[in-house]
Amino acid sequence: MDVNKYIGIPFDSKNCWQLVILVLKEEFNIVVNHMNDMTADDMNAVSSEMDKGRTLCGWRIVDKPKHGDICMMSVNNHGKARPEHVGIVIFGNTVLHSMGKNGINSAAHPIRTLNRKFANLEYFRHATR
Repeated sequence: MDVNKYIGIPFDSKNCWQLVILVLKEEFNIVVNHMNDMTADDMNAVSSEMDKGRTLCGWRIVDKPKHGDICMMSVNNHGKARPEHVGIVIFGNTVLHSMGKNGINSAAHPIRTLNRKFANLEYFRHATR
């Protein structure tokens, strides 16, 4: 995987969820058509679909992430985790993601950095992997 082709993509052309869909399709041959119309603006809907997908489409939560897993990032909202962001794990210890805040383009950050920024990280793996 040449991660450099995904670094620097402007957020206005690929939000975080669209970036995940693109990488899953191009690098792992995983197509998530039933979730294509969702946007990063509704991470609750994406999270809900991932929960449903565990039984419908073979997604499952895993404790130890590996290359190609989805990373769902949540913030603390009055004592409850609220999904806010999503990315894709690359090389087991880094997450490729795109954040619209402050015009940040797609980038790769170590999981340990994201652990400090978000209240909770949850990892999902597709059954084909």
